[in-house]
Amino acid sequence: MESNLVSLTTIKTSIEELQNYSGLLGKKELQKIAKLNDELNDMSEQYITFTKNFSDLGWCVYESLDYNLVKKVNREFLNSDIESAERILLDYFKNDAKEIVHWIKKSSKEFSDRADLLQVFFENHFQGNYISSVPLGLLIIDGAVNDYTKRKGFFAEGTDLSAWDSFVGSDESLGKLKTIFTESRVKTNKEEIRLPYRNGILHGRDLNYGNEYVSCKCVALIFAVADWIRMKNTEIDRQNDFMKSQISVDMTSQIKSINHLKQFDREIQAWKKKTLIIGKDIPESGQKEEYKDYSYLNPLLEMFEFWEKRNFGKLSNCLKETDIKPQSRDKRAGKLRKIFENKNFKSFRFILIEEKTYARTEVTVKVGWEECGYLREEVLRFNCVYNSIEKDNKFAAPWRNNGEWTLIPLDIEKIF
Repeated sequence: MESNLVSLTTIKTSIEELQNYSGLLGKKELQKIAKLNDELNDMSEQYITFTKNFSDLGWCVYESLDYNLVKKVNREFLNSDIESAERILLDYFKNDAKEIVHWIKKSSKEFSDRADLLQVFFENHFQGNYISSVPLGLLIIDGAVNDYTKRKGFFAEGTDLSAWDSFVGSDESLGKLKTIFTESRVKTNKEEIRLPYRNGILHGRDLNYGNEYVSCKCVALIFAVADWIRMKNTEIDRQNDFMKSQISVDMTSQIKSINHLKQFDREIQAWKKKTLIIGKDIPESGQKEEYKDYSYLNPLLEMFEFWEKRNFGKLSNCLKETDIKPQSRDKRAGKLRKIFENKNFKSFRFILIEEKTYARTEVTVKVGWEECGYLREEVLRFNCVYNSIEKDNKFAAPWRNNGEWTLIPLDIEKIF
């Protein structure tokens, strides 16, 4: 796996070179370098261990896979057994993954074209309807890769799933899963399977496939394929950037970059979750200025304000994350006008505000509006997410004031 990670290997080599100049560095610098070296080695070991223990079970490492999840699974495997470790992965892809699947629909044109199918797939999966979710997931994966390569689907013989400088593009990752999932299945099998054998399932030979193991591995595979397409789309730019960095970055710059990363990590570790009591810490309902200490609520409050003022252009900006397929602001505003023009906003009342991470807060709110002479009320959920306003800035955080809070509706269809 490490042989495919050019950037990681380069950083490790740079650290070794820095350590060779230990006499020119101070004690604090040497301690930072040693600590970083240990962390990089630990990260490599975690991913290698995960791949060694779980790839045969149909799991692989990919770029957006939660590193803390990898460590937790490895720790459980070490302290208990592989069954309880795999249970952690199943629980994650049955529950926590639900909060981030919206990213898949916008990750590439190939998945955007299949947004409606993805919606049905995820609905079936999270509702436990695995008999329906599994075949649909396999079809989505095969079709997306076929469109991307313009030659062959994911499961076709000869499809090249490599990607430069990436976890997902290594032979031990996506490529190995393809080999496992395309295993020949020539006999009808009534026994339960726990791997998404494409041929056996879609050709009607593996009959007992409808379980959480197979469906969760389809979800994980979709994430991995989405990452693979993203890494392939940026491959040339990443290679060029890497070559430029080898020419222009000196040792001092590398140390500064490393320190920047470590400083951001310390800031994240210092962040503390606040538990808010509605009606005590903040009012159930009120004016925008009454919530000035909780900036993550701004996009939601602005949505209510623009809805009340019937400003459909600005309302469309607040709800741009509802687009399954990318569309212009004017087109989105026109669509929302049709939906909201007969709905007169009346009230909101916060029910629950949960700070999940420094960059994501989940809000549950009861919203009231008048429609056709009747007052309607619905309980809606939103994710308020902090995103960078600078391209490729990985160090965006509210306390740095270098990003903006955006709104991701989780069940806005209750209004539609």
